[in-house]
Amino acid sequence: MRGDSTTGLAKALGVSPTTVQQHLKSIFEKAEVNSRVELIAKVYFDCYDLRARDNRTRIQEEQSIRGGPKIA
Repeated sequence: MRGDSTTGLAKALGVSPTTVQQHLKSIFEKAEVNSRVELIAKVYFDCYDLRARDNRTRIQEEQSIRGGPKIA
């Protein structure tokens, strides 16, 4: 999500770049995407955007937001 390169990820994880590529390939397959950009978009729109829209509705209805303080 931070945009690290395959080599950067491999160094941070202590594995080879080939291992990182294999893991990414598996993740892409499970998420039904073909690239890192598509994966980031899918995570954003399937998770974060839904919560943001839900929280906007909750604020308008004066309800507690998800992940935030309760309204007294």
